[in-house]
Amino acid sequence: MLLLTRANTADIIGNYRLILGNDAAFDASDTVFTLTGAGSNLAAPVKSFTQTTARYARWEVATSIGTVQNLGGAEMRFLNAPAG
Repeated sequence: MLLLTRANTADIIGNYRLILGNDAAFDASDTVFTLTGAGSNLAAPVKSFTQTTARYARWEVATSIGTVQNLGGAEMRFLNAPAG
């Protein structure tokens, strides 16, 4: 997953969760990945997680390490690593 953060240095994301599921209900049966280090000011770190199949993705910010609470991302991409 590549997460491009917003272009400012105030709303820096600490911890976040990526929830993947096969329906839009997002319940206890979904796969949850807890991640840290989203970067800041247009950073685009690549985060790896166990391969899974899902139709829906939900992104939740858990903590802020910046000075404001208006948190969000500019873009998220899901990438597939080639075998080997």
